[in-house]
Amino acid sequence: MRFVGVEDGAPIVWDSDYDNNESECFIQSRSDDRIVLCGAMMSEAFIIDTAVTVEYDGCISIDAKIMPRGQTVAQVFGTAKIKRREYRLDRLWLEIPLRSDAAEFYNIYPIGDIRLEDGRIIKRGETMSSGRIPACGFHLPHKPLLWLGGDERGIGFWSESDENCRPDDPERMIEVLPDENGLLLRVRLLDSPPEQWGGDYAAGSWKFPPLSYHFGFMPTPVKEFPADPYPEKILHLDCFVKIKGNYIDFLRADNRFDRLAEKGVTTLILHEKWNKSQNYFELSEYTASQLRVIVAECHRRGIKVLTYFGYEISSMSPEWTELADSSKAMTEAGLHQGGWYRVPYQRD
Repeated sequence: MRFVGVEDGAPIVWDSDYDNNESECFIQSRSDDRIVLCGAMMSEAFIIDTAVTVEYDGCISIDAKIMPRGQTVAQVFGTAKIKRREYRLDRLWLEIPLRSDAAEFYNIYPIGDIRLEDGRIIKRGETMSSGRIPACGFHLPHKPLLWLGGDERGIGFWSESDENCRPDDPERMIEVLPDENGLLLRVRLLDSPPEQWGGDYAAGSWKFPPLSYHFGFMPTPVKEFPADPYPEKILHLDCFVKIKGNYIDFLRADNRFDRLAEKGVTTLILHEKWNKSQNYFELSEYTASQLRVIVAECHRRGIKVLTYFGYEISSMSPEWTELADSSKAMTEAGLHQGGWYRVPYQRD
């Protein structure tokens, strides 16, 4: 993993023993939960300081700060010569080389268009968050999460914000490109001098504050894959294939309780109609009666029961009028979000 860039029109060279000093990395603190490493490196004009926190599960959080090199104490007090520099940071990229045999597939969040390097576009779709990495490579705008890996392992790159980033093309902030060693993940932090640093670059040591970038990595798998990964055999009733009437009537018909046990179901999830008023915390009398029978019949057959709770307020709820305005979800265009229709006749 490396920072590459251009300063004052020339490629940045790190750790060239400027002023007889070298880059450094040391342990700041350690515990059973995490270890914190602090590091520093310097070029002719800039310094990068990093704080790297490695958690117990392998999650690596990196806080990187880049700033003009500035002056030493002796230079500030005039007892040492000052070499005039132009503190112009023309480019700063983060590059992570990956072996091609360990990075065959991608997963992104949120879903969006995948722009291939040969000019094609894989249009956004519900199943397009994952796929095989195209041979020609692809690029993306800022994404909070990008995972690259294979059948056995992978690495997730996460970045909650694109603050302080300035790519020339916002659609090309993240690049996944083939190279001579396999695959290169590149994050274009800066393709031009930071807006915050505009102006007199020669005075940058006094004027330019550090720029911070926070990102991280999550190697996968986090845990060893169990020999029996799916001990629970779950049936979610009425979710997409809808049934008519009440659940208790449906389950009592045609020996369906026994059929659940015969099929090996270990957990039954009851969808929204288990309660008359969807997502309401209080049970109607009918709901309570229905639920007691279903749970008893399932437990008699060794089947656990879960009830589905959503995130909305039903128009049937006694609290609807009181809470609707304070909890409504609106789009940027001013339209209501959600609004599912179901029986008994209601909207959420």
